[in-house]
Amino acid sequence: MTPHAAPAADRVPLFAYGTLMHGHGNHALVESAVESVEPAVLPGAAMYDAGPYPYVLLGAAASVRGELVHLRADIHRTALAALDELEGYIGPKDPANDYERLMCTVLTDDGMNVRALVYVASAAVEPRVRQMPLVPRGDWDAHMAAQP
Repeated sequence: MTPHAAPAADRVPLFAYGTLMHGHGNHALVESAVESVEPAVLPGAAMYDAGPYPYVLLGAAASVRGELVHLRADIHRTALAALDELEGYIGPKDPANDYERLMCTVLTDDGMNVRALVYVASAAVEPRVRQMPLVPRGDWDAHMAAQP
């Protein structure tokens, strides 16, 4: 899997794997922009626990479970701008990025390969992220449910 920088103008779905998923703290920020949601998996990625939210790193022999979120066409750009701010994404490969917004292929539960925007740990934070605990099975829902 080769990630590609994603142009903001494309109406591409978002792969949410942490606090943006339904039932989690930041979902309310995107809820009004959501057209539809379906379960999906990001292959070749690992999830790390940063406490209140996760990071994802690509290039792992694992996968991450999440949701493929289709944003409404009329507010797609506005929603992406708000998400970029939330995720600390300034622009492609900006050294101040907390996350990088990339285009990756995800697999839906019905077997479809779909190109989606994914916020992954930036190069600047990757060394710190690699020191964080791995999230078992790359499943934030299950991980959070298992917390005391």
